[in-house]
Amino acid sequence: MKTRRRTVDSRSLVSDNESLDTFASPLPISPSTTTTTATTNDDLLKTIDDELANGTL
Repeated sequence: MKTRRRTVDSRSLVSDNESLDTFASPLPISPSTTTTTATTNDDLLKTIDDELANGTL
């Protein structure tokens, strides 16, 4: 029974890794992700500036 449980766990890990690969592979190819990362970076910089301004106040 222990070996069967281990095989099931290993299969679930492989399926999870495969699903992650399928989601991660098209990301750098599509140009929309570059625009989204740029906006998120700008938003992060703005939030950091706001936090610094609030910290100085």
